[in-house]
Amino acid sequence: LMLAERIAIEEFGLYSAAFSVLEQLTSLSAMILAVLAPVLIYRVSGRQLQKNTLKLAFVMFSLGFVGATVMYYLSEYFILAVYGNDYAESVHMFRVMVFIIPLVFFDSTINAYIIKNKSAFYFFLKWIVVLLFSYAVFIHGYASKGWLAGVYSYFGGFILASSMSVLY
Repeated sequence: LMLAERIAIEEFGLYSAAFSVLEQLTSLSAMILAVLAPVLIYRVSGRQLQKNTLKLAFVMFSLGFVGATVMYYLSEYFILAVYGNDYAESVHMFRVMVFIIPLVFFDSTINAYIIKNKSAFYFFLKWIVVLLFSYAVFIHGYASKGWLAGVYSYFGGFILASSMSVLY
């Protein structure tokens, strides 16, 4: 929403369409984890928990990468089918955004591990730090980058989130 105040309304509409498609894809990570995490993370402990988490993180990253690659190539068809020809410029925006998906999938797995270990404070602190970092990236970059400032802040936030998850 901060972007809406700083770029042309037409550009914001295009960005919103692209970001909406991205959010739909990233939500798949939560759906996949809802099925796999109870068996692979929440019912085990100790060394098995670590092994399962690493395996699942690799699988989720790989699924995210494959999904991002497929959607990169199908994005024109998909966006035009859903939003119409007036949103053709959203395709380029989406293609810039799409490769954050593997990190989102990866981080959601490590989040499940953090939650399993009852580290609520770390989880809370991680997302506060990510929020502040993303905000700083956005504020620093919006004037010269337009809609890309939103993308940079999202990318930077998930790179930081994934890094903090791995450090956990």
